[in-house]
Amino acid sequence: MKIVGIAILAILVIRLLMWALSRRYRRLLSDDHYMEIPRLVAELKRDAVALIGTPVVLSESPDGPEDLRFRLSQHGMSMVYTIDQAETQALHRMSLSDRGGPMAFAAGGLFAFFILDALGIAHDSAAVAHSGTGVIHFGFTLDEAGQEAFQERPVAFPKLEEIAGFKERSMTRRNSLISSGNLLMSEEEVLAKLGFPVVGQGGHTLNLDN
Repeated sequence: MKIVGIAILAILVIRLLMWALSRRYRRLLSDDHYMEIPRLVAELKRDAVALIGTPVVLSESPDGPEDLRFRLSQHGMSMVYTIDQAETQALHRMSLSDRGGPMAFAAGGLFAFFILDALGIAHDSAAVAHSGTGVIHFGFTLDEAGQEAFQERPVAFPKLEEIAGFKERSMTRRNSLISSGNLLMSEEEVLAKLGFPVVGQGGHTLNLDN
């Protein structure tokens, strides 16, 4: 009887965890969250451009880094966006994480490609990774002319009725990335693929997986 009781308790715990996980992702993938993201991206882009080449100030604050290039969405998605300049190339990189726990690429990949669309960046020009700690890293490079055009181009704000189309487009690209075996595994791999193996605070990556 004791074994049966333990088994029943285990099943209840598993069901509770699955319910909580399902509820968390329903919120993250809701249309209202998708409507909020472009606004945060526009703010991040503005501040990242203003602070090109400046190290991110990491802190122990429970609200995240005390840095203008950090945002936290209403449903708990942390976003950090930086731009580094090296000779004639500008390196753009963003990291996404979930305050509720590790972010599955099934959801995080959708957000990465949705953000690239909002920024007007072609999906195939970006390097994308899903780290072992459940953080999404992605980045792209722009030459001098591309950077100038990027700074002048506004972030796209889709209408509510357009969100479904953006989700479908992001899902197609996410699935293609996985099936092709080109999904990277770390921020370091993203930087190396883009030709910037050592950048960021102190000459290293941002270490946002910790």
